[in-house]
Formats: sequence, structure tokens, C-alpha cells
Amino acid sequence: MPNSTVPAADAGLPNLNRRSALAKLGMGIAGGASLATIAAAAPVEAAVSSELLRLIEAHRSAHDALTRAVTRCDEAEVSYNGIRPSIPFKDMWAGKEYGADYKPLDISLGVDECKSRVIRSLDWSDRIGGGIDEFASPKRLKQLQAARKAIKNDAFAVIDAAFAEDEAARQSSGFAAAKRDVDQASDAEDEALTALCAYRCATLKEVQIKADYLSADHIEVEWFEERHFKALLQASRKMEA
Repeated sequence: MPNSTVPAADAGLPNLNRRSALAKLGMGIAGGASLATIAAAAPVEAAVSSELLRLIEAHRSAHDALTRAVTRCDEAEVSYNGIRPSIPFKDMWAGKEYGADYKPLDISLGVDECKSRVIRSLDWSDRIGGGIDEFASPKRLKQLQAARKAIKNDAFAVIDAAFAEDEAARQSSGFAAAKRDVDQASDAEDEALTALCAYRCATLKEVQIKADYLSADHIEVEWFEERHFKALLQASRKMEA
């Protein structure tokens, strides 16, 4: 895949393509080694620790598993979208532009946000005089409050039913299970990447192999988070005597 640009805010560096950024990172690993370690390092042809090779293979395997999980999830999402329900609730002010408070309800908003928008709609109705009149008689005020509560309860019932239908669609399409698989595979890939970043190279050959792998095309620099960079920096620090 083509190189991507590393945002300066993410890397704390000027914009670089990801290969050059990780290459510089590999140089930093080598530069962080003690002089004694470098002087005593074996030549490039030296043996490489089986632990480093194991960590690389573990990440490669975890990455492949994540790729497969994402592919399955994408396929399941297509099936889910084919039966994904809509929310039949019609906003009392649908079609009337009254400001930022109005947005159509949609499953993707989440149940809490949908209900919050119902409340905002009712509040707006009150503010422009279409709802509860604070100057109404006590009897009329009680009627208006009861009507508002009924509207809210009816809307909430429709929303709850729509989200129950949505959950059934997620389960029957396999999308819910596929998303869980992606989450688990992503966690496993992250753990494998962190462990590899934390590996302390003993020779320049290991530095080269580790840097080459971390700058390979199948690894996107956007995946690196603060904990990964910290692990790399800790691994490159001079070992205490």
C-alpha cells in the first residue's frame, strides 16, 4: 500500500511519510544503545534471539487474524444494513427548521441521544409557546404537563422498540458477533505490537530486523499510540550496569 503521511500532532515531528518516520525511529533505537553495547555488538551476520523472532511472528499472526476478523465484520455489516430498521418516530417539528436542536432520529445516534433529542424537541416547543404555557391556569397547566409526558413516553416506547429490533438484526446478521471478534483480535494485535516494541535488542542485527519489520507495509504508523512509542523508547535506553 502507498506510504501515508504521519500527522505532526501524532508523532511530534514534521510531516514525514511513514517509512521514513519508522526508519528514523529505528535509528533512534540504535542511537539509544550504550557505547559499550555497540562496541561489543556482533556483526550483522550474528545470530538473532529466538525471542525477537517469536515476538515478530506473534504480531504477524495477530495482525493476520485481525485482518480476517475485519473482513468478516465488513461482510456481516452488509447483511445487517440490508435489514437495519429505521426509527418510525416523527419529530413533532419534522420539516420545520428551528435551529441546531433539530436533527432526524437515526439508529446510529444511539438510544440515549435519540431520547435526548425528543426532550430537546419538547423543550423547544415549550420555549416558542407551542407546548406548556407557564401562564395557564393550574388545571390547564396540569393537562399540558400530562400531554407532554404522554408524548415523551410514546416517543420513548417507539425508540426502545426500534433499538430492540436493531439488536435482533445485529444478532441475526452475525454483525454483533463479528464486531466482538474484531474487538478481541484488535486487543490481541495491540498486545503483540506492544510486546514487540518493548523488546530490547542486544545486537545491531536485532535493531535492523526489528526496525525493518515495524516499517513494513502491513503496519500503518497510525496504529502506533503513546504506549507503543514509550515501549520503544524504554527498550532503547541504556541498560543499567
